[in-house]
Amino acid sequence: MPRKRPKCVSQTHPMVEGQIAWMRRRRSVECEPILVDYGRKIIVTKGNDNPTEIMVICSEGFHFEDSRADGIAFCKNGRWTPEVPNCIPDDCRIPIRSHVFFLAIRSERILQSGDIMLHGSGARMVCLRGYELHGNDKFECNHGVFTQQIGHCRPKYCKLEVGEDNRYNSNKTELHHNEETDMMCGTNVVRLKCRFGEIHPNFGCTDYESPSTSCRRPNDDQPFVAYRTTNISGHPIRLDMSVQQATFPKNTIIQYICVESEYKNKANAIECRNVKASVAAFATQSDGMCNMPNLASFYKILNIKNAQVSTKSRFARGTTLKIGCAVGFLIEEAKTMEMRCRRGKWITAGMLHCYSG
Repeated sequence: MPRKRPKCVSQTHPMVEGQIAWMRRRRSVECEPILVDYGRKIIVTKGNDNPTEIMVICSEGFHFEDSRADGIAFCKNGRWTPEVPNCIPDDCRIPIRSHVFFLAIRSERILQSGDIMLHGSGARMVCLRGYELHGNDKFECNHGVFTQQIGHCRPKYCKLEVGEDNRYNSNKTELHHNEETDMMCGTNVVRLKCRFGEIHPNFGCTDYESPSTSCRRPNDDQPFVAYRTTNISGHPIRLDMSVQQATFPKNTIIQYICVESEYKNKANAIECRNVKASVAAFATQSDGMCNMPNLASFYKILNIKNAQVSTKSRFARGTTLKIGCAVGFLIEEAKTMEMRCRRGKWITAGMLHCYSG
């Protein structure tokens, strides 16, 4: 028999061959090179010399212009999909500052704490009345960071007038806000207080010693507090005075401290008016302290040592006692109860239930 050579035929389907050819042709179409700038970094994740997938990372101080971008782009049909994201400089946020407002340097627009400042813009800080600047008042935003450290607005100091008529119990020439000092006026002592750059009360010893503007100290043994009320920026401010001085200036109020319960319903205050002490309708003033609370046997004070031997102790207003269950008593949950001293009375927050085991 004659020998026949077998005929070789293609084993691939024409459709499959076409798809392979198309894939090769599509891979051969390169995408445009990406411009490099200092705001972003390009990392090739697939393709090496012929990138098919990249990842964009913004440099420090930059962020994606499109907030929805994730930085991933693919090369398809010669185009990057989605578009390669751009990175733009970070903006700044006005820091939190008290007693101040900010002005944009270019527009003079008022800014407040928390407002956005664009990259490259500047602002200056303006303190409110009664406050003065400590530190820089001008600053500029540069890639999300202020180029200068921003200052603070602090209450103004008070200058003490020095002279033969004004003598003080210290060598200080100025007072900090809320700081006090005594001005010596002969046998009298005037308590001065600094409030936002102003001395209160605002008068000298010659005014203080004038018989037409002062009252003599009351001649009794009942304890009292002495103070004057002045108006600062529309708000009444109380200025305490020394109770040891022999005379008090006009408008001083002497308010007696409650000693016995029968005093509480009487008008126990006097006010200096035109050299005479006039009765003022004020209730007696309690010192605001609280006695040791009388607790049940199943309670224990946790933040005081030897509470049993401190029965005569008194606590200042605002003191908080932590109460727990005594030894031998149980509680459903590991919690405590608080008692706070307010106006001479203990105020309880919550309730603690203790029971014997």
